[in-house]
Amino acid sequence: MISLAGLSASTLLYIGIAGSAIISVLYLLRLRKRRVVVPFLPLWQRVVKRKQYQSLFQRFKRLISWLLQILFWLILLLALGDPKLRAELMSGRNVVLVIDTSASMSTRDNHKRTRLHHAKKKAKALIKELIGFDKMMLISMDGEVLPMTPFTGDQKLLEKKLDGLKTSDTAAKLRQALLLAKDALQDRKRGEIIVISDASFGGRSQSLLVPEKKKGKKPPERVKPIENKPDPRAKASDPDTKRGKTPKARTKPKKRRRVRRKRKRKRTRRGRRKKKKKKKKRKEIKLPPGLKKVFDWKKFATVSEAHRPLPKFQLIRVGERADNVGIVALSARRLPDPPLHFAVYIELHNFSQFRSVGYLELYMDGLIIETIKVDIQPGKRWRWSSPKLSASGERLEARLRIETGRDLLEADNRAFAVLPKAKPPRVLLVSNENLYLHAVLLSDPQVIYSHVTCDGFDSYNKPTDIYIFNACAPKTPPTKGRYIFFDPPEEGTPFRVQRGKKMLKNPLITEVKKSHPSMQFLVLRDINISTSVRFRRAPGDITVAGSFGNPVIIARGDKKMRSLAVGFSLRRSDFPLRVAFPLFLRNCMQWLIRGERPAPPTTRSTGTLWKVYLPDHVKSISIKGPNTSFPSLPVNDGLAIFSGKHIGFYQLSYGDKSLWLGANLANPNESRVLPGQVQKQYLVAVDKDGKKKIVREWTVLGWKLPIPKHIWLVLLGFAVAWLMFEWYTYNRRITV
Repeated sequence: MISLAGLSASTLLYIGIAGSAIISVLYLLRLRKRRVVVPFLPLWQRVVKRKQYQSLFQRFKRLISWLLQILFWLILLLALGDPKLRAELMSGRNVVLVIDTSASMSTRDNHKRTRLHHAKKKAKALIKELIGFDKMMLISMDGEVLPMTPFTGDQKLLEKKLDGLKTSDTAAKLRQALLLAKDALQDRKRGEIIVISDASFGGRSQSLLVPEKKKGKKPPERVKPIENKPDPRAKASDPDTKRGKTPKARTKPKKRRRVRRKRKRKRTRRGRRKKKKKKKKRKEIKLPPGLKKVFDWKKFATVSEAHRPLPKFQLIRVGERADNVGIVALSARRLPDPPLHFAVYIELHNFSQFRSVGYLELYMDGLIIETIKVDIQPGKRWRWSSPKLSASGERLEARLRIETGRDLLEADNRAFAVLPKAKPPRVLLVSNENLYLHAVLLSDPQVIYSHVTCDGFDSYNKPTDIYIFNACAPKTPPTKGRYIFFDPPEEGTPFRVQRGKKMLKNPLITEVKKSHPSMQFLVLRDINISTSVRFRRAPGDITVAGSFGNPVIIARGDKKMRSLAVGFSLRRSDFPLRVAFPLFLRNCMQWLIRGERPAPPTTRSTGTLWKVYLPDHVKSISIKGPNTSFPSLPVNDGLAIFSGKHIGFYQLSYGDKSLWLGANLANPNESRVLPGQVQKQYLVAVDKDGKKKIVREWTVLGWKLPIPKHIWLVLLGFAVAWLMFEWYTYNRRITV
């Protein structure tokens, strides 16, 4: 059945009556005859008499013309009513509209408007097409996939939420958006997924709609039997060789068990074997693509609700061919000596078809420190690095300024990095005489070093971050602080130490816990050790290095205290002579200060989760950034997790202290603002078994119909053709 989705039937009735009356009045008017001067009147009077005899036929001709005009008017009225299938109106479509708001959608192309503006125009046209019981869900897609509205038919609400969308400096996550749309349409009929984007997703998103096939077990390989050929190296004296046979193997063959299989034969009374009856193949019923065939002898063909057609997918592209040059990589780090020096690496990419010339400027805390000329060929990359730059400050910014060429995306013309000034730890060495430890600590520029003897430790009152004891220990075991013990005594350390006859002699390093921070970039298996104390492990102790299950280097860490003990003396081993010794001491001090937390990165990518490690006593922080502000963000166990959508510097404040973070786009897929091409894989699906590929087609309630979606377009075309037919009959004097 067909219903009207446009003007109501009563309105069309009034308009039809009025239009038909006007057409009828026009046909009832008498034609005004033209006056013509003729030379002989009686001749023309005979012609007029013949026309009077044919008046009835002429009236019939005009009646046909009137009927054609009335029919043309009725077709136009039916087109204004916008006829739709009643099943289509009653069930309604469920449309998930995904709008791309990533960084590439802020490109202006050759127009003054952005790509997001054109995407909103196309989205509003789709919203206006909602009729009857149609419902739509609006989703924004950038670094985060957020549903803006539930399934609703309120066009004003959809347009209001659509107008509030803005672009961000993040990459589009197509996979998450499609998974969300698929889950939203799971229990709904006639589902549709429409994505409006410039399709700059990258190569990984080309086949997201095609589920991967399950990897089954490989069939066992068939082993070909080896042919028995005579061995040319066999001796001629062998009797088997003389007869032309292969000589038997000298080794004893393996015993094989004979397995007897009993075949059960079903016999009739006469003793003959029953013949198996062949089953008749059932006739297959053709159903639309995407539907599972279920045959029932009683109910005929039925379609299971669980095997409905897959949702229709459509990708609407926006944007034109555009040229862009952007910063795709930025890396910076502090140098150990002197602390004001730092190294920088920057990479640019020219995505256009023309040569680009410009300047790259480096700023530190808002002051320019370096300017580099940039000349990039079309489609090429340009790399620049400086091993040593000096400037006092923390916030490093790179700005790209193109003078010759086209650069239409502004988000990738700036990059940010933070180079925090690490506060050097205060280290106290408690030892009588040990030149190895003295040399390592004195040569480290990132350490504030001081030294006392074992007897003078009790009178030392200056604040210290790390204590290093060599062959001695405090009188009472410590409960707070950071400690390193070399050749520890039995008393005064937080570990259980056994000396004397229970000491390990000539231990070999056989076990190393490489995941521990103190063992990074180290190899300890070839170290020669004379003797080592024996540790008795307690709950919470970690064996960093051991010898056949006996700990040689042991560690313990919690919130209040971290400590590490080396069981052997540096004078009775060659460990201080190895390159690994200063690196081991440096790793131990970093672990004591930082714990298991990794080193904070200098740059971060927009649209990803940022993990920021803070002191354990911090419970909440406030964040200020470009177009972003969080007055209070909770911190759990010294860890704060949040995300930023815009490039720039973010300031984290807690108490009287503050911390800076730098966020960049640094995504070649977003910097490549050329609109992607629609590939066939977007329009292909795979059934549940992963065997048959199905092309999505327009279906109504699961059945493919020959009736098009917009019937009024067909009626309008038919009306135009009817008008041309009436014009032809009029000019041929058929209906006049």
